Amino acid sequence: MPHEKAQVVTLMAAPKPNDGGEVADARASSKVAPSEPAGPAGDSNPRQTLARFGLRQLRRIAELAPKVTGRGQAKPVHDFRVASRRLESVLSLIFPPPQASEIKKLSRQMRRARRTLSEVRDSDALLERIQVLLARKRVARRDAWRTVAHYLAARRKEALRRAQRKLIEADLPQVQAELRERLEGVLSAHTPGKARNGSDRPSAREFWAQSASVSEEVRQALVKRFGRALAHPKPRTLHQARIAAKRARYLAENLRELGTPEAAEAVAWLREAQRRLGDWHDLSLLEEVMIEVIARRRFLRDHLEQAMEIERLIAENRRKRKKLLVALERRMETGLERIQKWLGQAAASPSEATPRGGTEEAAAAAALRSTTAGAASGGPSTRLTASFN
Repeated sequence: MPHEKAQVVTLMAAPKPNDGGEVADARASSKVAPSEPAGPAGDSNPRQTLARFGLRQLRRIAELAPKVTGRGQAKPVHDFRVASRRLESVLSLIFPPPQASEIKKLSRQMRRARRTLSEVRDSDALLERIQVLLARKRVARRDAWRTVAHYLAARRKEALRRAQRKLIEADLPQVQAELRERLEGVLSAHTPGKARNGSDRPSAREFWAQSASVSEEVRQALVKRFGRALAHPKPRTLHQARIAAKRARYLAENLRELGTPEAAEAVAWLREAQRRLGDWHDLSLLEEVMIEVIARRRFLRDHLEQAMEIERLIAENRRKRKKLLVALERRMETGLERIQKWLGQAAASPSEATPRGGTEEAAAAAALRSTTAGAASGGPSTRLTASFN
């Protein structure tokens, strides 16, 4: 790609730059919409509370999908992915494993749609980071940064074109309609039994017991991924730790939606961990992009001096990554014990934290503690977390 000294190609209606792509991701993701009414007074059905939250995410996805497949601006792409993750987390609690084949299929289709936009979102995060640098009055190697931004914008445009084609082929409106029917089926009655769509409707006791199993699986996966990242801090292991933190955070948000006080502390810690892991991830991706820029034979031949400037940016980027990794390792080491405790408490005391709960939920809490304690003795599982990116 020939070098151009033009202004940075700015994404259409890109969000205001901040201190890193994943910073925007974490901060925007943390703004959960206010809860809708939980139902009639005395309603103690947690599945229905989560179903309402899931329906809000579905409406959000329906609003954002045309914007993503249309102009493809940065903020709708980001918000679409966040709503998709929240919806997947809700489905894992309302319809816990082993899930019916229809739910598995629908969840997989939404996950595939989100992953389709991964490269677009990565490009947006890096462009936001570069825009922050170029907005300063004094910045070293400005022309080199502009060249990297120009390359990123072109790559983002091509990634968006591919993603939009796949999203249109995926027939998302049909997937959304089927998921809406499932979630509305959860709201169709206030008693255990069969929902109008034929799915089993567990009691509050059964729901909390199932949720304990899901929560413990997520907790163990978080411990395993963080342990690997600390033992072998490489891009792959740190990325897996970041995905595990996202999974745990959205689970904690759902528990917070149900009124568990410990979940708020877990959300705050996980959000910060996700931000720091995201910063490191962004710097790793940025280095790969800069290497791609100078690896082009024609660019290296025609713009040797600028290629050398970009090499200096790579060296500076590596120093930043090393410094950030030290702080990140320290945070994971000191905070992992606390987050395990918070997640365990949040999963084990929902009925005590929720004043709407009745005698059935009080009994469910004891069963939940027993289930959580039993699951803690098993080996770590990453089946749920591995799919959550």
